[in-house]
Amino acid sequence: MCPFKQSTDINELKEVIEELVESREKYRNIAEMAALGLMIVQNKKITFVNQWLADLLEYSVEEIMTWDLDRANQQVNPDDLSLIQMDQEKDFPNMKFRLMSKTGIKYWVRQYSEKIHINGKIADQIIILNISDQINAELKLKHTAKKFREIFEFAPVGILTCDNQGQILTSNNRLLKILGSDSHEKTKQINLLNFPPLKKIGFSQKLAECIQKKIEINAETEYVSKWGIKSYVQYKLVPLVDENGKTYEILCNINDITHIKQAQDDLRAKDLLFQKMFNLAPFPIMIISVIGSVKFLNQKIMDMLKLTDIENLEIDDLISMSEILVQDQFLTRENFKERWNEVLSVIKYQDYKTELTFQGNDISPIQLFCTISLIENQILFIFEDLTAKRQIEKEWLQTQKLESLNILAGGIAHDFNNILVGIVGNISLLQMSEGLDEETKSCLADLEKATNRARGLTSQLLTFSKGGKPIKKVGNLADLMEQTLQLVTPGSNCKIKYKKPANTFWADMDASQIQQVFNNLIINAMQAMPRGGNISITIEKFDSAPISTMPRTSNGYAQISISDEGQGIPKEYANRVFEPYFTTKDTGNGLGLASSYSIIRNHQGYIKFDSQLGQGTTFYVYIPLTKINLNIPLSSNENFKNYKKRALIIDDDVIVCKTMQKMLQKFGIKSDVEHDGFSAINRYEQALKTGIPYDFTIIDLTIPGSIGGKEIIQRLIVSDPNVQALVSSGFSHNPIMANYQEYGFKDVLVKPYNLSEIQVKLKNLFTK
Repeated sequence: MCPFKQSTDINELKEVIEELVESREKYRNIAEMAALGLMIVQNKKITFVNQWLADLLEYSVEEIMTWDLDRANQQVNPDDLSLIQMDQEKDFPNMKFRLMSKTGIKYWVRQYSEKIHINGKIADQIIILNISDQINAELKLKHTAKKFREIFEFAPVGILTCDNQGQILTSNNRLLKILGSDSHEKTKQINLLNFPPLKKIGFSQKLAECIQKKIEINAETEYVSKWGIKSYVQYKLVPLVDENGKTYEILCNINDITHIKQAQDDLRAKDLLFQKMFNLAPFPIMIISVIGSVKFLNQKIMDMLKLTDIENLEIDDLISMSEILVQDQFLTRENFKERWNEVLSVIKYQDYKTELTFQGNDISPIQLFCTISLIENQILFIFEDLTAKRQIEKEWLQTQKLESLNILAGGIAHDFNNILVGIVGNISLLQMSEGLDEETKSCLADLEKATNRARGLTSQLLTFSKGGKPIKKVGNLADLMEQTLQLVTPGSNCKIKYKKPANTFWADMDASQIQQVFNNLIINAMQAMPRGGNISITIEKFDSAPISTMPRTSNGYAQISISDEGQGIPKEYANRVFEPYFTTKDTGNGLGLASSYSIIRNHQGYIKFDSQLGQGTTFYVYIPLTKINLNIPLSSNENFKNYKKRALIIDDDVIVCKTMQKMLQKFGIKSDVEHDGFSAINRYEQALKTGIPYDFTIIDLTIPGSIGGKEIIQRLIVSDPNVQALVSSGFSHNPIMANYQEYGFKDVLVKPYNLSEIQVKLKNLFTK
């Protein structure tokens, strides 16, 4: 159906109809041409309907002319019918309702009714206007207003408007919550230009600026409600300007950003915390972007690279600042790109891990384990310092190599020392014989030198075995160095530069073992300079631990340095210097430095070296110091004393027993021999019962096929609590040799021994 333009001048139409009421033809023409619906009802029968209304209802005029009023009411929307029927009883007043077409289309219409006379009879003339567009527009406007009101009220930000005097006009619920207000009416009483809390935080001044300058303003501020609740708000002021350029209203959006501020503060605090943690971390940490720009370096890596600023720093710049060795290849700007692309392809799926060696300016090489991770387009590098770990592994490997010789070296040393007891002892006895010619004396002297060399070899072998455990007494390292130099340097073409320090360096040590270390290192320096040169020796106090894995002692360490001017140690041999049987010399057995390493380790010390090719080598020995100031003589040159004593010798080796008996006779001591532990105990106890006890006994620590020194002394103490016993062994794998007093022994006698050593032990035993 066609929409028709509504006519609004109803009164004019009425006048026309009244004038033409007598003329049916003219009335019909006007009714048909009118853009509204016309219908006449007389005696509840429809007597006239125009085409416009018929088209609206989608019926023909002829069909409608057959309707009565009840049938016509069927075209009224059922919800509106009761209202129509009520109003019909009131002589058809002005009504608004919905008509339905034949196909169910609903139209909002306005109906005007009045009484007219046709042929002298009263009829109802009904005028119907289609007001659907108007009603729909009103409904749409109402819906839009409701929608915008809901948006206004439920907006996540506070919204208010005020006039150009600062008086609040409107406000939403969110604004009340932000301001801590409980009523819109109370809020509207606030003048934004004069309200003290708003003036205090600068809001009023910003509002005045917005009104006067007609500019938008964005700002943040802290706001405290009347209940003392502190919050942070972000607001925007927008001026509304009329056609005359005057601000008539201000729109203000206010957003509570307290949670954002708190999150920012928390994030800043976390950033500071993580930055502090990273800087305090004992290992280097680096963060870069995916394109290689350096974003963060912690203090450890800044110190390594000697950097103070990372602005505009790229990762490949770091390559040029130091030498970095990865998989036996030095990184350069040229080969770095290829490796970097490899890293980027891996870290998309998993962490990339590798080992590298870092060589910075003026620092020793640092071995690092690097883990590279991709985190939110940032690449995190964490470096673990493996230097100490690798040093420990190196020492462990060295220890394992030494341990592999324990059983072999100990067994050989034990048996060889028993043999040497007979040789050394008998040589010393022969040298005391009267009437020896010069040739014999010379031969005995050469034999003594040879046996001393053999004795030194067994001492070195013992160092590799558990039998190398030091038998410690307090001594002065400076005195010991001086005595060593007197023995080693005569006849050498090297010049010794050593000034005995004024301070004493007391250490709890096995003097013979430490002297062996000094001897080995000095001889090693001499051999490094076959044409002669300077050997510099110093002894200094060293307060800190020489390496991080060693404890710091209260008394510190003695640092003994022995330097030569030889050719130095090639890098390829650096890791094998302390390896048993490794030597680059034509002569030598490769045990000197290895035994020195083991001796110093057993003294809870440390030994290392620095070497430069063509410039020489320096060995550093660190030995823990003690505060006990004692001076124990190393030997005695007194004449033989007649002790008139009686001794029991307990040893499985016949030669050892015979030699010991001969040497004891020189001191007026008669002795008996037992080769079995059980027999020795019986003999000792029998002597006690007869009233002729032994004055002392010398007990071998190990007796194959029988009980040894530990079990023998335990049983003898039961029989004789005052037993005077010396423990003897050529292989002190048992802690008894180092801690003899705890087991009941008075002293130790280390094989092989000579008359002078026997003399010292007897003096210590019988001097009160």
